[in-house]
Amino acid sequence: MRRAELRDVRDIRAIDRQVYPTPWSEKLTVQQVAGPGRVHFVATEGGRVIGHGGIAILDGDAHITTLAVDPDQQRQGIGDALVHELFAAAKASNCGAVTLEVRASNVAAIALYERHGMVSAGVRPSYYGDNGEDALVMWSKPITEVGERTA
Repeated sequence: MRRAELRDVRDIRAIDRQVYPTPWSEKLTVQQVAGPGRVHFVATEGGRVIGHGGIAILDGDAHITTLAVDPDQQRQGIGDALVHELFAAAKASNCGAVTLEVRASNVAAIALYERHGMVSAGVRPSYYGDNGEDALVMWSKPITEVGERTA
């Protein structure tokens, strides 16, 4: 696990193309990796990027903007480790809480976030432009109380 660098953008985008119906553009990915108020990590194995996750620090809170793991590497704890790093970065940035949106149908991701103490705080109807799916809005407890795996 390490901080993402611009040289990782190609690998991040390759994972995103496999995982997301409408992956971010290269420009948005670069902004996520190197933009102000952004923290982005990559998980690597043998020098190869196998997962990534990022947060944006906004008004004293951290917003998880993206989290993806190579489909061949899923269900091995990589997403869990990335979320743990994102919470640690939020805590180090003195954030009050962590937020995110997740597809309402993404049961595995919802369970992952719940293991890190996040709870549902509402729904954003028709949030996803590719199919109009709702997003579940999730929030953490105050950041001083979370970040460790709860299960």
